[in-house]
Amino acid sequence: MRCDCGWNFETGRKEGPHQNSRGNIAAADMARLIGTVLIILGLGVAGFFAFLFDTSVNAPSPSVEVTRKIDPALQIDRIQNLGLLQNRQSGISGGLELSILGGILLLYGKKTN
Repeated sequence: MRCDCGWNFETGRKEGPHQNSRGNIAAADMARLIGTVLIILGLGVAGFFAFLFDTSVNAPSPSVEVTRKIDPALQIDRIQNLGLLQNRQSGISGGLELSILGGILLLYGKKTN
């Protein structure tokens, strides 16, 4: 039996609003917490790969020096690497998938509470 003030007469101690009679955090609250963490983590990962991940590599070749002598405006020192572009795409997709999973857990926690 529990009072409105949070005092549990069976255990003889006061419980918070998010604890059940055994003192554990409820499953819905844990789902909301994990969902929120996954959303933040997923958006952070997707943001890193979208805005900070460099997909270009140095291109040291003699043709670059020849191109500079012909036209100095064409200074091609770095080129796009297809493997790094694929890593970027996978990172963005994985981050968004984590965020979607977090959103599902967050909705589940709100629905069952």
